[in-house]
Amino acid sequence: MPPAAITTAIASITPSTLRQYKVSYKLWWRYCYEKGIPVHTTQTEAVIIFLQHLYTKTNAANGTFNSHRSALAVILPGDVGNDNNLRRFLKGIKRLRPQKPKYQTTWDPSRVLHHLPFSLLSAKLITLLALITGQRLQALHLIKLSQIVEDEQGFKIFIHHTTKPSIRSGEQPCLHIPYFLDQPTT
Repeated sequence: MPPAAITTAIASITPSTLRQYKVSYKLWWRYCYEKGIPVHTTQTEAVIIFLQHLYTKTNAANGTFNSHRSALAVILPGDVGNDNNLRRFLKGIKRLRPQKPKYQTTWDPSRVLHHLPFSLLSAKLITLLALITGQRLQALHLIKLSQIVEDEQGFKIFIHHTTKPSIRSGEQPCLHIPYFLDQPTT
């Protein structure tokens, strides 16, 4: 990366991702210092041994290791992030430490819907939207009345602001909410 373009390239990384990468960099720099490895090594083997060291010492989930890989791919020369051996290693971690469900139990939304007074209809609506769409509350709060369109199948809600998932995909979300014909009063 030419030095004059570094600031522009760093702007492609969100502040929250940079904070996350900071943890990876501290671990990597400490590991390199202790092992006498150059911080900007081109050897993928050193990265794999570092990740194996973390795997042995911690109980981190496989997503943590992918985050470390992504962070190191930003600062290390070459194409470390796409190395076949590193990919195979991370696949092994994924199999040995499969992702746990985000929630161990689910709750019955009918309790909220039946016990919430009518005066709190907004809370009821947001609860339903969150359950139906699976969207984050940060995305739901961006909904504008002018961006809600009704058609023969239900409703479409267009969100024209940047959301966390839209940063990666480049596409703004459009929420499709079909009519719930089983319980029209809901």
